[in-house]
Amino acid sequence: MATLADVARRAAVSKGTVSRVLNNKMNMPISQPTIERIRQAAEELGYRPNALARALATGKTHVIGLFYGNMIDPHFARMLEAVEAKARALGYHLVVSSDLEGFQSEGRMDGLLLVGAPGEPLFASLPASRPMLFVSPSQGEDLRPNFVTWRDGEGVYRAIQHLTRLGHRHIAGLFGDYIAGEEPPRPRVAGFRRAIEDGEATGYEYYGLHSADQIENGSLLARRLLRENRQITALFARNDYLALGALQALHEAGIAVPGRMSLISFGDSVLARGAYPRLTSVHTPFAEAGVLALEHLIERIDGESRDFPGVLLPITLTERDSCAPPPQARQGQ
Repeated sequence: MATLADVARRAAVSKGTVSRVLNNKMNMPISQPTIERIRQAAEELGYRPNALARALATGKTHVIGLFYGNMIDPHFARMLEAVEAKARALGYHLVVSSDLEGFQSEGRMDGLLLVGAPGEPLFASLPASRPMLFVSPSQGEDLRPNFVTWRDGEGVYRAIQHLTRLGHRHIAGLFGDYIAGEEPPRPRVAGFRRAIEDGEATGYEYYGLHSADQIENGSLLARRLLRENRQITALFARNDYLALGALQALHEAGIAVPGRMSLISFGDSVLARGAYPRLTSVHTPFAEAGVLALEHLIERIDGESRDFPGVLLPITLTERDSCAPPPQARQGQ
């Protein structure tokens, strides 16, 4: 493995000059040709800085902790890939864990990136001396300092608006293990109700028992609504798991999607892209939020920024093959 001395010999400069260039600590003038020669020598030799030596010299470990409570979430894989690539490009490493309490005593991290619900009670117990940024959907209208967020309710509103514009007037919402009648309603439920009212449609809300298998929950709820209400021509599922279960139940019942029933979901994960037909789904800026939060966190670690007022990212709808006008609307055309 190449050392600092090897790079210095290749570039014909001192070890101190190499260290200053590679650690971006150029407190004295160094010519641009020398800087380029050192960086080229380091690349040619495959030089990698010694993490311990760099930590002793700078007081930083260049390690960031990333917490997320649901490691099997397909959205997390997409976000982690993007955040890890950005961290590597900026000279940092990630330690990923679903054990938030473990981060309380971990002293080797320069900062923490916390992904999850903003009401997570354990967040308040983390040491305030360590820079932290949060990635989560908003639970209200106001921006919160140190949060990169988006509004789930806005995404659901857009999804239902898409269905009403197609002509659907009887729309079911599959909310799975949410609590029926919960006040105040979750943002996705509130967005559904507001869009139904604004679109002058009739909404039907379906809630299931708490279950770790949300695909099965979606299938059970879809079977139930088919027994109870034949007027429904479109379904909204609060996540792609429930949508996949509903799609299975519709296929089993011989109901064509989107010929007889339109289906729209939330999350735009690999499940939505891999289903047949491919699902129209609300795209949450999960990966984009993670990368943006990481960049601002590193700015705080490097002393370039002390306060971060928060950012609200837009939410979009990815249209695919699972939505069409209701059968009666097509017959009248």
